[in-house]
Amino acid sequence: LRACEADGGRGGGVFASAGVVVRATDTRVEDAMAAYGGALYLDQGAEARLTKVHGETRLAENYDVHAECEMVGNTAEFTGGAVFSSSAAYVSVAGCSVLRNEAAEGGALMLDAAAAFVYQSR
Repeated sequence: LRACEADGGRGGGVFASAGVVVRATDTRVEDAMAAYGGALYLDQGAEARLTKVHGETRLAENYDVHAECEMVGNTAEFTGGAVFSSSAAYVSVAGCSVLRNEAAEGGALMLDAAAAFVYQSR
C-alpha cells in the first residue's frame, strides 16, 4: 500500500473495526496519511499480525513471529505515525522495520489501553 490517505480520518492504509483480524503477508505500507494511525488503525477489539511468508515461525502457542514487514514514511496528524491501537486491540510487530514515521504523539506506535507484542524489530 502506498500513498493512501484517510483525510482527517483513521487508518491511512488500513482501518480495522472491532472484531476484525488483519493478517498482512509480504506487505509494505509507505507514505500513508491519516489523523490517527498513518499506516494502520485498530479499533477496539481488532487485531493485527504482520508477516512475510518465508520466515514465519512459532515462538509459543498463540504468538506468531513475523519477519520483514515494513511501515515506512507514514504520517498521522495527531497520534500513531505507523500504528494506532485503540482500547483492547492487539498488535503483533515482530521482525519488522518501522522507519521514518511521524506523529505529534507516538511516531511509530500509539497504544491506547491496548496490548502489543514487539520482538526483534527496528
